[in-house]
Amino acid sequence: MDLVPVPARAASRRRRGGDLVADLAARAAALARARGHEVRVARVLRVARPVADQTDLDAAGRRANLAGAFAVRGPLPPGPCVVVDDVVTTTATAAEAVRALRAAGARVAGVLCVTLA
Repeated sequence: MDLVPVPARAASRRRRGGDLVADLAARAAALARARGHEVRVARVLRVARPVADQTDLDAAGRRANLAGAFAVRGPLPPGPCVVVDDVVTTTATAAEAVRALRAAGARVAGVLCVTLA
């Protein structure tokens, strides 16, 4: 199973000091492997076009803002994959990630919101 983190915008990476979602996916994969599960992180999504900050957008605004915002780079995971994000508010980000992966031929098994202490 591959965990596919939602890509962060460059501004978000700078503000947060790194790619928080990719780090969460890596930590979740490591914990799963420690319990005997075969889990990898596949950083195959990229931000394909600029998007606005979504803080003040409603659900429809977030969907419109993210439509076509993600694209796949590199080889797809060979088996099923799970999209990983750190916050699910309206599902617009997760839906766009799933759309981009499926459009490229990936088998998306679900979406996982991960917060680790």
